[in-house]
Amino acid sequence: MYSLIKISYFLYFGLFFLSSFIACDEYLQQLSYSQPQQQNGTNTFIVDNISNNERDSTYPQTESSGNNVYMVWQDNMFGQNRLNYDILLKSSTDGGQTFGDIVNLSNNTGFSEHPQIAVNGSNVHIVWADNTSLNRDIYIISSTDGGQTFGDIVNLSNNTADSYNQEISVSGNNVYVVWQDAPKYTQGNSNISFIASTDGGQTFDDMINISNNADKTSFPKISSYQDNVYVSWNVDRKDQVGTISDKPAEGIYFAKSNDKGKNFDQEILLNSGEQPGEVQIAANDSSVFIVWGSPDPSTNNYQNNTPSNAKSSNRNMIGDGIYFIKSIDNGNSFTKPSFIKDKFLSPLNVELIQYSDELFIAIQATPINNTIEGNQDIFLKRSQDMGSSFSNAMNISNNPGISECPSMTVTPDNDLLLVWQDKTTGNNEAFSTKINLQNKYP
Repeated sequence: MYSLIKISYFLYFGLFFLSSFIACDEYLQQLSYSQPQQQNGTNTFIVDNISNNERDSTYPQTESSGNNVYMVWQDNMFGQNRLNYDILLKSSTDGGQTFGDIVNLSNNTGFSEHPQIAVNGSNVHIVWADNTSLNRDIYIISSTDGGQTFGDIVNLSNNTADSYNQEISVSGNNVYVVWQDAPKYTQGNSNISFIASTDGGQTFDDMINISNNADKTSFPKISSYQDNVYVSWNVDRKDQVGTISDKPAEGIYFAKSNDKGKNFDQEILLNSGEQPGEVQIAANDSSVFIVWGSPDPSTNNYQNNTPSNAKSSNRNMIGDGIYFIKSIDNGNSFTKPSFIKDKFLSPLNVELIQYSDELFIAIQATPINNTIEGNQDIFLKRSQDMGSSFSNAMNISNNPGISECPSMTVTPDNDLLLVWQDKTTGNNEAFSTKINLQNKYP
């Protein structure tokens, strides 16, 4: 039975230094956004601090449906234990112009991490990893009224493995979750685990093992359209254990189901020689798109396996980029990976969304002429022809702190809402900005 319980709202009050921190407001917070302005040839954006507290606010994610916009992140703002992270939610009912108070979704004594959100109409589903029971498992909480109330928290993995790197996708009443299950006390490959619901998350089928070839950092990603479910992950040889003969080939793997996740085809290797990185995947109609960041394969640094952040005048001049592949036949065949160079280095996390006939890719990377140790920014690339060509990357965050873990959604006002984790203020905060897609930027 799906029993609804009213969420208690929490306000966080404190005395902060005025120049850096503002306490959570009792009323709705008016967010100010503007179009990019040209200053000395550089685009600048109005950025809003969504979390805005003195604690550690990390891994923000956003999603929307109609006028409802949601932001979730992990935060240790409640209580005295700095290792007690909770999953926090802010919601908007006016297309992201104003947001309500913070809701603590996990509200437990453990470490709740890596929230992911998927929305369909008024149905909101949020998953995260949690070690409250002393074993890291995957949990989900759902709402059927646009996030006003939520049902009980459900343990999806509920096993003795170390479960993490979870992702979620919804298509109609179908809810799909994928994650890694790694052995805790022995060496060996991780499993790519999957679970599905066909009744809006009220009940879930048995867990399925899609593949057992993953390494410790394979980051499975998922997307779906109607009855089709698509999962992709990276396998990096430096993270694998065992002998050479025991190791699966390094690369980007893909598996698909055409029956709502009841059965999956055997995984296939999508690339041959291109360096694997953390992937992102998006699907719509018969199209499937996959991207990952990479050093420029034409440089000696890549060929000699030197670190991607190694200093090289050649790399600093050329830059790194992303690999992009797509399918137009429901994932039955894919194009050859194409490398798209740009003016950034060491790309890490990437985010991919499709909106209308366009693709948007957000990339966490180091500015090409960076002079600040450890600095990374959020870059944005746009394709208006479904991936046949891409705009030059634009530096969205463009600040001296570490900007990472981007997430995107599009609001009813045709605005791209981009959120990320940023340490420019001195502590990690959840930042956001809006870009009107009718504008020529980017």
